[in-house]
Amino acid sequence: MGSATPHFATEADQEALALSDILTFHAYLDHESVSAIIQALSANGRPIFCTEWMARAVDSRYADQLPLFQAQGVGCFQWGFVKGRTQTHPPWPEALVRAHGGRSDDQNWFHDLLWEDGRPYDDAEIDVIRAAIDGRIKRNTASRRA
Repeated sequence: MGSATPHFATEADQEALALSDILTFHAYLDHESVSAIIQALSANGRPIFCTEWMARAVDSRYADQLPLFQAQGVGCFQWGFVKGRTQTHPPWPEALVRAHGGRSDDQNWFHDLLWEDGRPYDDAEIDVIRAAIDGRIKRNTASRRA
């Protein structure tokens, strides 16, 4: 995903896309990069589901990506939830963060939304989730799938 090569341009990628009823991807990338992936996959006219996302250190965050997914009709799930349950709160190694265009910060959780006692790691992230659930984030009616 980090190269200058267009997304899904290899023969193997094209064959996999042609044989798939539902297109899945994971991308620990910033908003612009994820948007480009969605645009590339949208040309296939199939449902799209992001199976892995949200890595704070590489600017893959709720505030910009959850509204993007919702506006474009792309399904997604966040597999880290409570700190320590799946060990997805520790930060990535510095080299991996840099390879994804991010900034290493040992104080910044990688995944996970809640402390062990149920308090949010970041109240603003919970607000974005509530906005999505309450319908305050609108789907783009001009998106690839009406």
